[in-house]
This record gives sequence, C-alpha cells and structure tokens, in this order.
Amino acid sequence: MPKTKFDLFIHGLRMGMAVGLLNGMAGVAIAGSSQCSNDLATLMPALLDALPSYANRVIQRSRLSERQDDISGYILLTSAPDFDPLPLEGEGPDSADSLDGDVQQVFFTTLERQYGISGFRRIQAHHWLFMVPTQQGWQLALMQTSIENYPSSYLPPEPPRDSSNGVVAQAIRLWLRDCQAGALVVDR
Repeated sequence: MPKTKFDLFIHGLRMGMAVGLLNGMAGVAIAGSSQCSNDLATLMPALLDALPSYANRVIQRSRLSERQDDISGYILLTSAPDFDPLPLEGEGPDSADSLDGDVQQVFFTTLERQYGISGFRRIQAHHWLFMVPTQQGWQLALMQTSIENYPSSYLPPEPPRDSSNGVVAQAIRLWLRDCQAGALVVDR
C-alpha cells in the first residue's frame, strides 16, 4: 500500500502502464500463430501500408550505427500494388531470368523526401519486386528500382538498378519476418 505522495504516484504509474499494456495487447496476434496470407494479392496491401514505417526505422537504425547526425530522407507513402507481370529478359546472376520457381512480380511506387544542403527534394521510386513462395511464406528474391523527381521533371527516370539490399528491400524482409512470426495482425 502506498505511504507517501511519491509512492502513490509510482503506484498509479505502474497501474496505468499495466492497463495500457493489457489494452494494447488486445489486437496483437500471439507469437507463432501466423496471420500471414499465402495469397500475395492479399498480403501486399498490408505490407505496403506498413512499409513507410518499417523503411524509416531501417533508415534511422543505419544512421545510428554509422553515427550520422544528418537526416537525409524519409519514405512518405506507397502506392497500391500492381500485379501485371512484364516479360523477363536479361543476363547475369542478378537478372530476373536467373530466378527459378514460381516467381511473382509486384510493382509499386514510393514517394520519398530527401534532404540536402540546399533544402529538400521529393522523389518517386518505382519498385519492381520478384517474390517467391517458400515453406515459411513469401520471400523477396530480387528487387529493381528506378528513381525520378516528383513532380516529374523534364529529366527521364533513372534506369532500373538492383536494390535487393537497399532500405526498402530490408524493410520488406523485416515485415515478412514479423508477419510470418505471427507478430502482426493482417486484417485484409
């Protein structure tokens, strides 16, 4: 039983935290009870809704680990997914042709803000994902990205480049890991 005002304050704080934790856990899936859909068309909208948050955390973690003080950019939002595949052509180990199995293509765009010495600029990044089903669920196999200024300028978009290890790809892998572990509720 609390004896002083400080003890009463601490007791109230502990009770409030306990109630908040219990209320916050009402919508959380129990670990191990995966809610991740095997249907990519169902899975991708939920992934893309959460992608800016996941990507911005990847950005912040990389800045902390590299001890950078500047804030160089953020992902603001994502478009809806597009599942219409393109024909696969190319050579080399990082080309889409080198992927085996049941590869599914997904396209989406991110709107990003990058900061520099002269202020900020907005860019659109057009992402081309190659997703493969595994026993654990969907996995990102390869990702290509093309960047252009937003709103569009007279300059054409940059040619696509391999972004399989970039911020957005890392964020996708983290979200898939969390979803497959049952740490997320996917209500779509």
